[in-house]
Amino acid sequence: MLPLPHAGLRTSAIAVLLGLGIVSPRAVENLVTRADERSALPARIAGEAAMAAQPMGVRPTVVPGGTSLEEAPSCSVAVTHPEGLPADRRVALTDLVSDQTCPAELNTTIGLTFEIDNPKPGRNLWWRRAESSFDVLYPSSGSIAAVGKNRVSLSNLVLDQTVTIEVLEADQRLMSFTLKHF
Repeated sequence: MLPLPHAGLRTSAIAVLLGLGIVSPRAVENLVTRADERSALPARIAGEAAMAAQPMGVRPTVVPGGTSLEEAPSCSVAVTHPEGLPADRRVALTDLVSDQTCPAELNTTIGLTFEIDNPKPGRNLWWRRAESSFDVLYPSSGSIAAVGKNRVSLSNLVLDQTVTIEVLEADQRLMSFTLKHF
């Protein structure tokens, strides 16, 4: 759910979102249920048999760099790197999967899984929801510590046309990607 330190604060935040009409009660119930289910389960890596049994989901179309959000087609993802970032510092988005068909309606929760390729050992990378995004992500940030391909799964409560996720090393942005919901 919302990453607030105290359950009372979390409940108050949900009440404010509901009161303002930003989210529907059904969307909050779905997000809370998913968050509660995830927090009760220990973290584990699925074996090959479990991975094969999971539905593949929907992979958005990747648009060329420099494409504006207005020009990007529905259900697409745009990847950007900061100008002047040396090639040896870059990371790559190698996969993005949604558990819902596109377009995604406002106030619905979708499951997202993305994969980042970290080619250099010894780096402590992390990801977060960009400040310019209004969607609620659970979790809203996390680490990408291992070298090679790293998978991240999260819940996304859709509150806007797009959501942007950034990948950083310390406080320097190495990459961001924007998913266009509809």
